[in-house]
Amino acid sequence: MDEHELLKSITKKLLNNVNQISVCGVFTEANNPIKETDLSTLTTQEVLDKMNSHLTQEPSDVNSLVFLKYMVSFPVSMCKRDVSPMLSLLIGFHYRLSFPENSMITSKESKDSGLEKISYEDLAEIFGRSKATISDCVNKTEGLWKEFLEEMKQQEAIDAEAKAQLLAERKEQLKTEQETKEGTNE
Repeated sequence: MDEHELLKSITKKLLNNVNQISVCGVFTEANNPIKETDLSTLTTQEVLDKMNSHLTQEPSDVNSLVFLKYMVSFPVSMCKRDVSPMLSLLIGFHYRLSFPENSMITSKESKDSGLEKISYEDLAEIFGRSKATISDCVNKTEGLWKEFLEEMKQQEAIDAEAKAQLLAERKEQLKTEQETKEGTNE
């Protein structure tokens, strides 16, 4: 492998890692209203068991970071044996948001550098579930994903219309100001 191929490979790996962390960041940002706050059904032992289970897999650094971020924001869903609707949603949306076309990394160069969607193996490592469970969650959330995309398209259309209206109002305001200015100069 020559220097160029090595650099390209390292860049691809770094971009994929950044993309996974960015996807996780969508769900774990500080002011996210869907974070779990009622921890009354969670025991310290469950948290320790989940962390130990994760560490025994010898996960990649990026998967451990994503795991920890999700543990902080969704500890009950991450630790409980049953897959909660919230965890199913996280898994399905994390998977779909990791697609290159949905990437949180927007530059053309990152798209052309081989950005890849996250694998079921990586999701299984992050969420501590089997690949079959991961697949089930991804399939169950397909309808919600389509609804989400439709809502995003509608919101983009609303935003574009509002921007066009604001621009038209501003142009009219500038025109009126210019006419007023010309009228006072005469």
